[in-house]
Order: sequence, then C-alpha cells, then structure tokens
Amino acid sequence: MAIELRMPALNLTGDEIRVIHWKVREGEPVKVGDVLLEVETEKATLDVASTAAGTLLRIMADEGAI
Repeated sequence: MAIELRMPALNLTGDEIRVIHWKVREGEPVKVGDVLLEVETEKATLDVASTAAGTLLRIMADEGAI
C-alpha cells in the first residue's frame, strides 16, 4: 500500500519552500527518520525526514521546485 508523504508544517514565517536536493532516489528504501530531501526557506536550509518506512516510489517535486 502506498503512503503519500507531504511536506510537514515547518512553522516558518515565509510562504515559499524550495526543494534544494533529494538525498534519496526513486526506488530506494527508507526508514522512519531517514533524511529524504533538503529544502530552503527565506531564513534557513532544513532537512526533511521520512515519517514512514518503505520504498520511495515517486518524487513529485523536482529539485528547484517551489
């Protein structure tokens, strides 16, 4: 069963979040807590961790996407 992982609420003041770099490729296994991608806001660069274990089936936001 596929689970859709959404960008978590980061409680930041800026409206835009840019995908900087995916650290996991499609088809790779992930565990809870593994860093999936790096994002950038107006004020910070942050790592986003997986909230589920399994296989990353599809990346829906390319690097550079807002």
